[in-house]
Amino acid sequence: MQTLGEFLRYVRRERGFTQDEVGEKLSVVTPVVSKWENDKSVPDLVNICKLCNIYSVSIEELNDRKITDGGRVIPPESFDGEKLGRFLKKLRTKNSLSQSEVGEKLFVTSQTVSKWESGSITTLEVLNQFSELYSVSPDMLLSDTMGESSTVGVNVKAVNKFKKTVFALSASLCLVILLLGGFLIKTVVDLNKTSQDLQITQSALSQSEEQRAELSETIRELNQIIEEQNNS
Repeated sequence: MQTLGEFLRYVRRERGFTQDEVGEKLSVVTPVVSKWENDKSVPDLVNICKLCNIYSVSIEELNDRKITDGGRVIPPESFDGEKLGRFLKKLRTKNSLSQSEVGEKLFVTSQTVSKWESGSITTLEVLNQFSELYSVSPDMLLSDTMGESSTVGVNVKAVNKFKKTVFALSASLCLVILLLGGFLIKTVVDLNKTSQDLQITQSALSQSEEQRAELSETIRELNQIIEEQNNS
């Protein structure tokens, strides 16, 4: 899989830009763009959002290192950390989670979570962590289509409960399949045994028929001999 830098270089060339042109659009010097593309540094969310708009790609495409055919959600060109923080706080509250609980899930302190919810998120890595935690794409976290007034949200506890239910159903289904499999195997074995018994019975009957025919032939021959003697 390509690194982020390799993908940024690929997309830039695919869109027909030089490093100088990208640097001018981002108001950064060309060596900065070069460092990003050589994985010597990583653009912050401010520049990630601008790059997505310059290249017409989504953050999900950056994460997957793959350009899709369409249906992408491109984040706003201007990154608003405070707005993102308020939205993350709203998602946390909607999912009945405390800052400490979020911190435990992300392996950080509650103070760090508080700072992030105040607008201090600057890296794509942290954005992706929240995306996974709340099951919301990073583009939707940043996009105006899921801003502060949005009523769309995912209940993490409900998702976990659903996963547990699916797991329980899968386990039950596997048990049923195993039981049915055992029953079918026993049935096949019984049928094979019955078939063998029938073959033995048919063989015995066939032998009995042959013996009966031989006895009838012997009796017929004896009758002929008796008849010949009587005639003589």
